[in-house]
Amino acid sequence: MEKVNSNEHNKHPKLAQAVTGHFHKNEWSILGTDCTTIKSISETLTLSQSKLKAIYVDADHDDENTTFYSKSGKMMVNCNFHMLNDEYGIQMQCNEADFVLVNGNHYRASKQIIVVDKEKEGSLLRRISDCNNVEMILVKNNTELFPFLKSMLGENATNIPVYDIDDVKGYTDYFAKQFNERRPEVTALILAGGESKRMGEDKSQMDYHGMPHELYTAKLTSDMGFKTIISKQEGYKGTQEYPILRDKLTGMGPFGAICSAMMYNPNTAWLVISCDLPFVNKELINTLIKNRDISKFATTVKAINKEFPEPLITIYEPKAYQRFLELMSRGVSCPRKVIINSDVKVVELEDERLIQNVNTPEEYKDALNDIGNETE
Repeated sequence: MEKVNSNEHNKHPKLAQAVTGHFHKNEWSILGTDCTTIKSISETLTLSQSKLKAIYVDADHDDENTTFYSKSGKMMVNCNFHMLNDEYGIQMQCNEADFVLVNGNHYRASKQIIVVDKEKEGSLLRRISDCNNVEMILVKNNTELFPFLKSMLGENATNIPVYDIDDVKGYTDYFAKQFNERRPEVTALILAGGESKRMGEDKSQMDYHGMPHELYTAKLTSDMGFKTIISKQEGYKGTQEYPILRDKLTGMGPFGAICSAMMYNPNTAWLVISCDLPFVNKELINTLIKNRDISKFATTVKAINKEFPEPLITIYEPKAYQRFLELMSRGVSCPRKVIINSDVKVVELEDERLIQNVNTPEEYKDALNDIGNETE
């Protein structure tokens, strides 16, 4: 068998890495007390975030891989060591969750919630090396912080909130605040690929408002404070005003452009707007932002009298990246099919013209007339 040169073997294409921990980018291990108390705290935190999807990871003491549901209806996953050897598999399994809570008596997580329990002081001491990013301390039975814990925390101890374990409102409110501060930012992606067969010319360069529409739409989102990127196929001229992102998945239209954006930055939410929507305005974008649901794969819009949503004026959350790739592996290359077959939030609009796209010269003339009448 011919040997592969090691230098050649390292020439894999570089892909941006999604921020994650052992299980999820938003993960906390709970440790320092018995497993029953840890599970109870996890249940309390999960119930306090009723609009979000949570996973609780615990050891399966019967050495079986099982998935079951807590009283709150949130998914809970039992793992054994064999399962945890599949790093990517467990992260993919947790992709749909908004946060993951971990029994720290068995597994590590990138952030920790410590319970100070006199009866489990030795247990915490054995795992103190796992506590490199403590975000909250819960005190059981008024127990003082152990000297070894104070030593480990050092000067950072004064920055970590401490709650009595019975102060449920206190620690659940703080947890919610920590989670909300980690909401993915939104980046605008203007789809201006260039191929416009029915129009007969590049739709991104059509002028409705005194400039090429790709620039008009990009300026709209940029003025609203969003980092804005214009998506283009290879071979189509870009602009100097905004960054250009070329399709990595070529020949796949908007689906490929959206996937390419997620490959470029898998950690942001993407506000996708097609360049053939001449009536998109600030109010519509604000409606999307106001109704954004980060627990869903996407937040999208549809006209109240239409059956299907419009996938090219949609906010796609980071978790949608895996969903796109999963459906592509099943032969799907249509953003609307991704939306229809995924857990998304749909905002209904009474004015369907806001999401009316223009694909032909006749529709372009009609749109110009409508816009002209509005400005008179």
